[in-house]
Amino acid sequence: MAKNTDITLYNKVSGPDGPTYHRAYLYGVMWQDVHGVSPESEGLVVSDHTDIFIPFTVTSQKNYALPKIFDAVSDKKNIFTLKPGDLIVKGIINFELTGEKGKNEKALLNTHDNVRVVKAVDTCDYGSGDMRHWEVVAV
Repeated sequence: MAKNTDITLYNKVSGPDGPTYHRAYLYGVMWQDVHGVSPESEGLVVSDHTDIFIPFTVTSQKNYALPKIFDAVSDKKNIFTLKPGDLIVKGIINFELTGEKGKNEKALLNTHDNVRVVKAVDTCDYGSGDMRHWEVVAV
């Protein structure tokens, strides 16, 4: 049986001076590392990834906003979203990601384990309220 975990989410927002990041903590998600290979024309290719299941009822200090709404809002301190390019870290960390040297994506990857980049987000809004969730695929 899978055990719930907590994650730190960094929403990445592109800007003229480089990206900015907005951090949110999400409590009680399911993190599942998937290891595999895929046959390709050049041989076997590693297809490792992480599936993260986030219930619509996730506990967070922020509220969920659809990606286009998130992008349109100037004050993002009370909202989070889920979109490709965002960063997710297994566990609750207090790393200030500013984009500056020592506080950029490379520094985060070098100082913390289980850092993933979101590649796809599926909204699973069917079934009972307890079944509704986002399925995030990250590498």
